[in-house]
Amino acid sequence: MIREITSVVTVLLAVAGGGLGVLSPAGVAAALLHDYELNGTYADSLGGPPIVPNGGTLGPTGYTFAATQGPSLSNALPVPGNYSIEMGFTLKSTVGYRKILDFKDGTSDNGLYNYDTSLNFYDVATGPSGVFTADVPVTVRLTRNGATGEVVGYVNGIEQIRFIDSAGDAIFTATNNIIHFLQDDTAVPGEDASGFLDFVRISDGPPSGINAPALDGGGLVATALILLAVGARSLSRKRSPA
Repeated sequence: MIREITSVVTVLLAVAGGGLGVLSPAGVAAALLHDYELNGTYADSLGGPPIVPNGGTLGPTGYTFAATQGPSLSNALPVPGNYSIEMGFTLKSTVGYRKILDFKDGTSDNGLYNYDTSLNFYDVATGPSGVFTADVPVTVRLTRNGATGEVVGYVNGIEQIRFIDSAGDAIFTATNNIIHFLQDDTAVPGEDASGFLDFVRISDGPPSGINAPALDGGGLVATALILLAVGARSLSRKRSPA
């Protein structure tokens, strides 16, 4: 009895710790669709479409790019307004605006930026300063809930911005739902980033979005502890004299 319960507890704790899916800052899993580690290849380790370079250099650990050389990705989002996009990168400069994500194939100035060391979604929301530093790696995650339109941005796991995208600025609406990474638009040019892209990971929705499982990590841990307690009590009773 206790062996079976221990096995169940192990599985539940593994799921709660990120064994299945991608755990968000809120602790709820979303299904990982694409994983680009950029370790000598532009391929998706999950079999999706490859990232397309734009003049940069792919090395054994990532993609080095100058201004205007940010890569792109097409046909990666089944629902272009419901996603979680996580990127690990390093910026050479954090002065002024440096575009991180472009949503409209270069036709709109709106999008996700570094703005003088803050995470900014132009022209809706700006987080606190000091989250970006030149030549220091960061991890940025942007999520959008297709049901509510809520957009949330994180840097190194800490929430920076949150707003309702009623205008649809954070929906990838161009042909093939193309995503441009670290490349500026042509509407207001001159705000390209340069630096190093380490990885890109894309999930099928925000952590607590419409595609996420109902149980969160806390619920799984609680279930595991209850099962363990029941198993221990059962074992104790079996060892007691009749």
